[in-house]
Amino acid sequence: NILCGPLGECVYYADLGQSYLCVCEDGYTNDWLNAECDDIDECEDDICHYYANCTNTEGSYYCTCVEGTEGNGQFCEVTNPCLYDDENDCDDNADCASTNDGGFTCSCSEGFEGTGTVCTDTDECLAASDVCQDNAYCYNTYGSNDCFCNEG
Repeated sequence: NILCGPLGECVYYADLGQSYLCVCEDGYTNDWLNAECDDIDECEDDICHYYANCTNTEGSYYCTCVEGTEGNGQFCEVTNPCLYDDENDCDDNADCASTNDGGFTCSCSEGFEGTGTVCTDTDECLAASDVCQDNAYCYNTYGSNDCFCNEG
């Protein structure tokens, strides 16, 4: 096995004109012509689940589910849908809270109102007359408001 190295086996193939070729162990490859076997990076082929990270090792690989999911890496189930926008339908202006059963709830963030899946700006200036001090006027902003002193 001097030509094939420690990770390959030199095999005689009569069909190929009485040639010897190197056959690599699983997880390794070569150019088949008296070349040493090199590690295959299986992670280049997106071999793990969408919600998993792939780690290449010498002659193999392993998959690990990412945060907010659980499983074996080949399949990962989302346990915290709030971590992934495509797993919940909360509005961009809402807070997502995971529930113990793997679900979620949405509630509009401060300065917004609605169902949580649809949130619109709250006009604080219309909602309350005491938002600003007596000698100031209220100006609504997206998600908040500003108070400006009256002239004089």
